[in-house]
Amino acid sequence: MSEPYSNVLEECKMEYEDKMNNDIKQYSRKRAGINKKAIWYFLGALAFILLVVIIIIVARHFMEFSSWKASQQSPYEFNSLSQRTMEKTRTGPCPSLDWLQVNGECFYISPKGVTKAWALSKKDCESRGGHLVTVKNWSKLELLIMFREEAWIGLSDKAKEGTWMWEDGTHFNESDLWMEGEPNDAEGKEDCAHLSTGGLNDILCRRAFPYICES
Repeated sequence: MSEPYSNVLEECKMEYEDKMNNDIKQYSRKRAGINKKAIWYFLGALAFILLVVIIIIVARHFMEFSSWKASQQSPYEFNSLSQRTMEKTRTGPCPSLDWLQVNGECFYISPKGVTKAWALSKKDCESRGGHLVTVKNWSKLELLIMFREEAWIGLSDKAKEGTWMWEDGTHFNESDLWMEGEPNDAEGKEDCAHLSTGGLNDILCRRAFPYICES
């Protein structure tokens, strides 16, 4: 083959190889661009899904916590409206303004820090136009515990050992109100009853406690 033809063929071959190389490079760049976009789309979708899952988990935990908190509320707690009603309603048929009227009943609660023996508590209630409080059901006991966690009430067996009487003259028939194992006359002469968070307890009348009067 003559030299001119040889040169032409060589040039054509080089041009063809250059064109093929350029085409391959362009194709590779396009593929790389497509792959990067696909990866970013995938990562974006994954991030969105994770965000939705996190929101759902947080919402469920919040609802579970709210439900648990509501279930832990003490049976002795009242809502703020009831609290304000007990604290502010001091009018009506009560003996004086230092008495509280709750559910149609009037109570005098000894001031904080003031404690007396049972007989002196009884005397103070009578001087105020009332008597030591009578408790004949759990709902009333729970109400009174809101005022004082321990307090003298109008119950004793001073007249006859073992025969418990209320100060309003009625017999005691509410045996389910006693604390477990009470009355036990543990110290001897435990002739007076006081209320506590667990129920009623017999105790020495000379002990000093807060007291609650009723009219």
